[in-house]
Amino acid sequence: MQEQAKIHKIKHHEGKTMVYASIDKIITEQEFLKYRNVNTGYIDVDLAFFDKNQRTQEQNKIMHCLFREIAVWSCGYDTPKEELEYKNYMKQQYSDKPFKTSEMNVKEATDFIAFIIEFCFQAGVPFRDKGINMTDDINKYLFLCLKYRKCAVTGRPGEIHHIDAIGMGRDRRQVDHSQHRLVCLSREPHTQAHAMGWEEFAELHHIDGIRLSNEQVKEINYK
Repeated sequence: MQEQAKIHKIKHHEGKTMVYASIDKIITEQEFLKYRNVNTGYIDVDLAFFDKNQRTQEQNKIMHCLFREIAVWSCGYDTPKEELEYKNYMKQQYSDKPFKTSEMNVKEATDFIAFIIEFCFQAGVPFRDKGINMTDDINKYLFLCLKYRKCAVTGRPGEIHHIDAIGMGRDRRQVDHSQHRLVCLSREPHTQAHAMGWEEFAELHHIDGIRLSNEQVKEINYK
Protein backbone atom coordinates (compact mmCIF):
# COMPACT_ATOMS: atom_id res chain seq x y z
CA MET A 1 0.00 0.00 0.00
CA GLN A 2 1.26 3.46 -0.86
CA GLU A 3 -0.42 6.66 0.32
CA GLN A 4 0.49 10.33 0.62
CA ALA A 5 0.39 11.84 4.09
CA LYS A 6 0.89 15.15 5.84
CA ILE A 7 3.13 15.47 8.88
CA HIS A 8 1.56 17.74 11.47
CA LYS A 9 3.97 17.42 14.37
CA ILE A 10 7.24 15.82 15.40
CA LYS A 11 8.51 15.02 18.88
CA HIS A 12 11.83 13.69 20.07
CA HIS A 13 11.77 10.84 22.57
CA GLU A 14 14.59 8.56 23.73
CA GLY A 15 16.77 9.33 20.76
CA LYS A 16 13.98 8.85 18.24
CA THR A 17 11.73 11.16 16.26
CA MET A 18 8.03 10.58 16.80
CA VAL A 19 5.94 11.59 13.80
CA TYR A 20 2.28 12.58 13.90
CA ALA A 21 0.78 12.35 10.42
CA SER A 22 -2.58 12.17 8.65
CA ILE A 23 -3.70 10.44 5.47
CA ASP A 24 -6.43 12.09 3.41
CA LYS A 25 -8.66 9.02 3.36
CA ILE A 26 -10.14 6.52 5.80
CA ILE A 27 -8.03 3.40 6.27
CA THR A 28 -9.44 0.80 8.64
CA GLU A 29 -7.49 -0.74 11.48
CA GLN A 30 -7.82 -4.13 9.80
CA GLU A 31 -6.08 -2.77 6.71
CA PHE A 32 -3.23 -1.42 8.81
CA LEU A 33 -2.85 -4.67 10.71
CA LYS A 34 -2.13 -6.53 7.48
CA TYR A 35 1.21 -4.70 7.38
CA ARG A 36 2.18 -5.17 11.04
CA ASN A 37 5.60 -6.66 11.71
CA VAL A 38 4.85 -9.81 13.73
CA ASN A 39 8.23 -9.60 15.45
CA THR A 40 8.02 -6.00 16.69
CA GLY A 41 4.30 -5.31 16.60
CA TYR A 42 4.96 -2.14 14.62
CA ILE A 43 4.03 -1.21 11.06
CA ASP A 44 7.18 -0.46 9.08
CA VAL A 45 6.93 2.39 6.55
CA ASP A 46 9.26 4.22 4.18
CA LEU A 47 9.10 8.03 4.29
CA ALA A 48 9.80 10.03 1.14
CA PHE A 49 9.90 13.81 1.56
CA PHE A 50 8.90 15.95 -1.41
CA ASP A 51 10.60 19.27 -2.08
CA LYS A 52 7.79 21.66 -3.00
CA ASN A 53 10.32 23.80 -4.88
CA GLN A 54 11.22 20.87 -7.14
CA ARG A 55 9.90 20.66 -10.67
CA THR A 56 6.31 19.42 -10.61
CA GLN A 57 4.88 16.39 -12.35
CA GLU A 58 2.70 18.72 -14.42
CA GLN A 59 5.82 20.56 -15.62
CA ASN A 60 7.44 17.25 -16.50
CA LYS A 61 4.34 16.25 -18.46
CA ILE A 62 4.39 19.55 -20.39
CA MET A 63 8.08 19.14 -21.27
CA HIS A 64 7.52 15.68 -22.70
CA CYS A 65 4.46 16.84 -24.63
CA LEU A 66 6.62 19.52 -26.24
CA PHE A 67 9.40 17.04 -27.03
CA ARG A 68 6.82 14.83 -28.76
CA GLU A 69 5.46 17.78 -30.76
CA ILE A 70 8.98 18.54 -32.00
CA ALA A 71 9.55 14.87 -32.88
CA VAL A 72 6.30 14.66 -34.89
CA TRP A 73 7.12 17.91 -36.69
CA SER A 74 10.68 16.80 -37.47
CA CYS A 75 10.29 13.16 -38.43
CA GLY A 76 6.59 12.40 -38.46
CA TYR A 77 6.34 10.16 -35.41
CA ASP A 78 6.96 10.30 -31.67
CA THR A 79 8.37 7.03 -30.39
CA PRO A 80 10.22 7.11 -27.04
CA LYS A 81 13.51 7.04 -28.97
CA GLU A 82 12.70 10.23 -30.90
CA GLU A 83 11.27 11.90 -27.82
CA LEU A 84 14.53 11.25 -25.94
CA GLU A 85 16.56 12.45 -28.92
CA TYR A 86 14.78 15.80 -29.02
CA LYS A 87 14.83 16.11 -25.26
CA ASN A 88 18.62 15.85 -25.36
CA TYR A 89 18.75 18.25 -28.31
CA MET A 90 16.72 20.90 -26.48
CA LYS A 91 18.87 20.50 -23.35
CA GLN A 92 22.01 21.08 -25.44
CA GLN A 93 20.47 24.16 -27.04
CA TYR A 94 19.44 25.52 -23.64
CA SER A 95 22.72 25.16 -21.76
CA ASP A 96 26.35 24.32 -22.38
CA LYS A 97 26.42 22.55 -19.02
CA PRO A 98 24.83 19.09 -18.62
CA PHE A 99 21.74 19.04 -16.43
CA LYS A 100 18.85 16.77 -15.49
CA THR A 101 15.30 18.02 -15.83
CA SER A 102 14.39 15.88 -12.82
CA GLU A 103 16.69 18.05 -10.67
CA MET A 104 15.23 21.39 -11.78
CA ASN A 105 13.31 23.57 -9.39
CA VAL A 106 9.95 25.07 -10.35
CA LYS A 107 11.37 28.32 -11.75
CA GLU A 108 14.09 26.54 -13.75
CA ALA A 109 11.49 24.23 -15.25
CA THR A 110 9.23 27.18 -16.13
CA ASP A 111 12.12 28.94 -17.90
CA PHE A 112 13.03 25.75 -19.79
CA ILE A 113 9.43 25.24 -20.92
CA ALA A 114 9.29 28.85 -22.17
CA PHE A 115 12.56 28.24 -24.06
CA ILE A 116 11.10 25.16 -25.77
CA ILE A 117 7.90 27.01 -26.71
CA GLU A 118 9.94 29.87 -28.15
CA PHE A 119 11.96 27.36 -30.18
CA CYS A 120 8.70 25.89 -31.50
CA PHE A 121 7.41 29.32 -32.49
CA GLN A 122 10.67 30.22 -34.20
CA ALA A 123 10.87 26.93 -36.09
CA GLY A 124 7.17 26.74 -36.95
CA VAL A 125 6.45 23.61 -34.92
CA PRO A 126 2.65 23.18 -34.75
CA PHE A 127 0.91 22.03 -31.58
CA ARG A 128 -1.73 19.31 -31.79
CA ASP A 129 -3.23 20.57 -28.53
CA LYS A 130 -4.10 24.14 -27.55
CA GLY A 131 -1.04 26.18 -26.67
CA ILE A 132 -2.42 27.09 -23.24
CA ASN A 133 -2.26 23.39 -22.41
CA MET A 134 1.42 23.31 -23.34
CA THR A 135 2.62 25.85 -20.78
CA ASP A 136 2.77 26.27 -17.03
CA ASP A 137 3.04 30.06 -17.23
CA ILE A 138 0.16 31.55 -19.20
CA ASN A 139 1.61 35.09 -19.18
CA LYS A 140 4.89 33.92 -20.70
CA TYR A 141 2.96 32.00 -23.32
CA LEU A 142 0.80 35.03 -24.16
CA PHE A 143 3.92 37.20 -24.42
CA LEU A 144 5.56 34.74 -26.83
CA CYS A 145 2.34 34.70 -28.88
CA LEU A 146 2.61 38.48 -29.18
CA LYS A 147 6.31 38.35 -30.00
CA TYR A 148 5.96 35.76 -32.75
CA ARG A 149 2.47 36.80 -33.90
CA LYS A 150 0.90 33.45 -33.03
CA CYS A 151 -2.79 33.29 -32.19
CA ALA A 152 -3.16 32.53 -28.49
CA VAL A 153 -6.20 30.37 -29.26
CA THR A 154 -5.44 28.53 -32.50
CA GLY A 155 -1.65 28.76 -32.82
CA ARG A 156 -2.04 30.05 -36.37
CA PRO A 157 -0.50 33.33 -37.58
CA GLY A 158 -2.27 36.26 -35.95
CA GLU A 159 -2.25 39.98 -35.33
CA ILE A 160 -1.90 42.00 -32.15
CA HIS A 161 -5.12 43.45 -30.84
CA HIS A 162 -5.94 45.93 -28.10
CA ILE A 163 -8.53 44.65 -25.67
CA ASP A 164 -8.99 48.10 -24.17
CA ALA A 165 -10.35 50.40 -26.85
CA ILE A 166 -7.96 53.10 -28.01
CA GLY A 167 -10.66 55.45 -29.17
CA MET A 168 -11.81 56.72 -32.53
CA GLY A 169 -9.48 58.98 -34.45
CA ARG A 170 -6.39 58.39 -32.31
CA ASP A 171 -3.09 57.70 -34.05
CA ARG A 172 -1.93 54.23 -32.92
CA ARG A 173 1.67 55.30 -33.46
CA GLN A 174 1.24 57.83 -30.64
CA VAL A 175 -0.39 55.38 -28.22
CA ASP A 176 1.49 54.10 -25.18
CA HIS A 177 0.88 50.40 -25.75
CA SER A 178 2.17 49.53 -22.27
CA GLN A 179 -1.02 51.03 -20.86
CA HIS A 180 -3.28 48.62 -22.74
CA ARG A 181 -3.96 44.90 -22.55
CA LEU A 182 -2.74 43.13 -25.67
CA VAL A 183 -3.42 39.73 -27.19
CA CYS A 184 -2.55 38.05 -30.46
CA LEU A 185 -5.49 36.51 -32.33
CA SER A 186 -6.11 35.13 -35.79
CA ARG A 187 -9.11 36.35 -37.77
CA GLU A 188 -11.79 33.88 -36.61
CA PRO A 189 -11.13 34.23 -32.86
CA HIS A 190 -10.90 38.00 -33.26
CA THR A 191 -14.32 38.06 -34.91
CA GLN A 192 -15.68 35.76 -32.21
CA ALA A 193 -14.29 38.00 -29.47
CA HIS A 194 -16.09 41.02 -30.92
CA ALA A 195 -19.33 39.08 -31.30
CA MET A 196 -19.28 37.58 -27.79
CA GLY A 197 -17.63 40.38 -25.85
CA TRP A 198 -14.15 40.03 -24.41
CA GLU A 199 -15.00 38.76 -20.93
CA GLU A 200 -17.11 35.88 -22.21
CA PHE A 201 -14.54 35.09 -24.92
CA ALA A 202 -11.67 35.08 -22.41
CA GLU A 203 -13.54 32.77 -20.06
CA LEU A 204 -14.38 30.39 -22.90
CA HIS A 205 -10.77 30.08 -24.10
CA HIS A 206 -9.04 30.55 -20.72
CA ILE A 207 -6.88 33.44 -21.91
CA ASP A 208 -6.66 37.16 -21.27
CA GLY A 209 -4.75 40.13 -22.56
CA ILE A 210 -1.53 41.17 -20.86
CA ARG A 211 0.10 44.52 -20.22
CA LEU A 212 3.70 44.89 -21.32
CA SER A 213 6.52 47.05 -20.09
CA ASN A 214 7.98 49.58 -22.53
CA GLU A 215 10.96 47.22 -22.98
CA GLN A 216 8.64 44.33 -23.84
CA VAL A 217 6.74 46.48 -26.33
CA LYS A 218 10.05 47.15 -28.07
CA GLU A 219 10.96 43.44 -27.91
CA ILE A 220 7.82 42.40 -29.75
CA ASN A 221 8.46 45.19 -32.28
CA TYR A 222 5.02 46.71 -31.95
CA LYS A 223 4.46 50.31 -32.99
